[in-house]
Amino acid sequence: GIGRHEANAAMWIFELCTRRNSSSVDLLVDSDSYDWKGLPWAQIDRYYDLKEKLRQKAGASEDAPEAEWIRKLEPYKLDILKIFLVRRGVGLVEVLTKLQEDSRGMARLYTKKIISESMFRSFKAAEAEVHEELESITTEASLLAPESPPGGFFGSCVQQYQMGAHKQYDDASMDHMEATALGDAPPVMPGKGKGGGKGMPMPVGPGGAAAQPPPGVPPGALPPGMPPGMNVPDHMKPAPVEVQESGYSWNQSGAEIEVCVRLPKAATKADLKVVFGVSKLVVKVSGEAVLDGKLAGKVCPDDCTWTLRNDPDGKKLMIYLEADGGGKWASLIQA
Repeated sequence: GIGRHEANAAMWIFELCTRRNSSSVDLLVDSDSYDWKGLPWAQIDRYYDLKEKLRQKAGASEDAPEAEWIRKLEPYKLDILKIFLVRRGVGLVEVLTKLQEDSRGMARLYTKKIISESMFRSFKAAEAEVHEELESITTEASLLAPESPPGGFFGSCVQQYQMGAHKQYDDASMDHMEATALGDAPPVMPGKGKGGGKGMPMPVGPGGAAAQPPPGVPPGALPPGMPPGMNVPDHMKPAPVEVQESGYSWNQSGAEIEVCVRLPKAATKADLKVVFGVSKLVVKVSGEAVLDGKLAGKVCPDDCTWTLRNDPDGKKLMIYLEADGGGKWASLIQA
């Protein structure tokens, strides 16, 4: 249906706007459930509450076609309802950003049996819940702004989140807009006339353009999300040779390079900073550089990840690099 089609387009736009040069999985690997903040239910409920009140005020019955009575709303009321939907979308962007950051590393950690199956299933359940909400938002957007391109409405939510423009809509502002939408007269702003003014933009209007996919990618195509699992089981692979260095150890198995940094018992995720570059790796613990140098080869930063691990023999920072190109590395860091 249209909801899934537009949701796919919206996911493509989100991927395009939020690509990063590194990824990390912000979790403790001995946990059995994925820790996330959940959907933005306050914004979701507030949107549907205003929509229902507008339906009642319009005198439409519960079984009346939504597109029909929404189309008859005064422009300023429709604009305010759009703002409520954008606020709902921005809340989802915040949640989706965290999931997208974790997704690249999650499959790798699961296939290497570093995280449990229950943790992985919990993460997939969170992904499914978020995608269902994305479909719901894009379906609502098709009712409020049918002239917008697929995914365009959610694209505006991503832009508002990145620019921080949504922060102007605090609870007091939303209360005022709701009262305006449910009033009998349109607002009159100085120099603006009727039909809305400053602080009531139309998120996506006629002609609003969404980012276009690259050549060969059909409109609405969903870009790859989580990387595919490895085809060769771990127990069938030859054991990699562990190389001990000052402050860390590393090994290589094909294109996969694993780095282990032993940490103080009191170290937390907040103490760690890991930066991936095409040919550079920076690792800091409590502000002190453990690794900072040019790699012996090139890596694919988008496919690199790290996690904090509690083992019986101590706490470790595990870093997983994906080499760009074949060949055995003579060292991790160039001399």
